Amino acid sequence: MKKLLLILTIIAGTTFSASAQIAQGSILVDTYYGFTNLPGALYNTNWEFEAAFWGTNGITKSGLGPIGVRAEYMTTDKLGVGIDFALNLNSASFDGEYTDYDSNGDPITTSFIAEGSSTKWGAMVTLNYHVVTNDVIDFYLMGGVGYKNRTSTLTTTHGYYTDEEFNNQAIGLTPETAIPLAARLGLGLRVFFTDNIGANVGLGFGQGGILNAGL
Repeated sequence: MKKLLLILTIIAGTTFSASAQIAQGSILVDTYYGFTNLPGALYNTNWEFEAAFWGTNGITKSGLGPIGVRAEYMTTDKLGVGIDFALNLNSASFDGEYTDYDSNGDPITTSFIAEGSSTKWGAMVTLNYHVVTNDVIDFYLMGGVGYKNRTSTLTTTHGYYTDEEFNNQAIGLTPETAIPLAARLGLGLRVFFTDNIGANVGLGFGQGGILNAGL
């Protein structure tokens, strides 16, 4: 997974426009990968706690994102409006044990598996104010607001619990969206290598991670 994230970080994030000189009427499209994955970190922590409760450290976790794409149309030389879409994927599983009893009342250790996944996505309308733009650099302030949604699943082979019952006693393993609001406030920078290709970096709070970047 670390190799996958490194590859995505290297290849993600091509910036296109009609000209490196950004002006009214320019259209820009960025792809990016964000750090850190805060929803994924919390999700993994909850699964690690539940795995420890069932007497095992044999937990498997994976995550992707936030990975996203944003597009912007320059309404003036300084002001741009656009959209921003981001996606987070996380999954986890562990092998647990519980004690059962045979007909003589003797204890029997029984193994089971718990597996889960979580998908979070958000779409925002953005407003960008471009402070410095020239043939090489585009530095801007940005804000965005929109809709987000998160869905989760959990299945288990536990002999005494259905999937729903296991989920109800395992708090935090299937997080849902409490407030369906996506938002971001931050700074952005594009550095052009050619008229159509450059690097993009974003720093802020909200959708897309604290830091996001691409080439």
